[in-house]
Amino acid sequence: MGRRLALLIATYDYQDPGLRQLTAPAHDAEGLAAVLEDPGIAGFEVTTLINEPHYRVGEAIADLYRDRRRDDLTLLYFTGHGLKDEEGRLYLATTNTRRGSLLFSSLPAEQIDQAMSGSMSRQKVLILDCCYSGAFPAGRIAKADADIHTLERFQGRGRTVLTASDAMQYSFEGGDLPRGEAAPQSVFTRHLVAGLRDGSADLDGDGDITIDELYSFVYDRVVDEMPQQRPKKQENVEGRTRRRARPSIPP
Repeated sequence: MGRRLALLIATYDYQDPGLRQLTAPAHDAEGLAAVLEDPGIAGFEVTTLINEPHYRVGEAIADLYRDRRRDDLTLLYFTGHGLKDEEGRLYLATTNTRRGSLLFSSLPAEQIDQAMSGSMSRQKVLILDCCYSGAFPAGRIAKADADIHTLERFQGRGRTVLTASDAMQYSFEGGDLPRGEAAPQSVFTRHLVAGLRDGSADLDGDGDITIDELYSFVYDRVVDEMPQQRPKKQENVEGRTRRRARPSIPP
């Protein structure tokens, strides 16, 4: 029986004054960690990183995928800002990220993709709950379109990718965003946690929650609550990735 390993990354405090401070990520990571660690629900070994610089987060991601066995299940969750440059490349922002130096102060999606590709695990889950925006100056015409194309960036065998949204939610105005503006609580992660915690995402009532069931459960509730938001999913895994629907009751 393989190990279940989860790395949860949340950033809400940014040194770059042009990156809006967020409120949801810390609560989202805490709630998700609680259900993933519960041996009666998912039974993951969970590592949580809050407001860490890019090099510490990069080391943790490398550790998550290094020396894995084929039957290990890995889960990487990121919540915070996702930034798209003029060429359309995607970066995940950490507390020390500078918009003018994304390559050397953030997490390029390409590096994460390479780490996943190098892992022997046949079941790799990536969950992105990002507020996407463009990291180019106001008035500059980007060479890429307004969509993030997240799923295309993380294609690969043995992977399941869930993303809360795939479109830019706002753009920088004049190089800065309004200060003190708080992001609402993440609708996506809230329903993700709820579906796992009480077993309501077990849509067929068989006692297990598959990734397909979890995604369908979250999608319907997110779209019902936020019609403009459209979660997305892609998967290419061997077998079915399951979570236990509800805590087991000893005899």
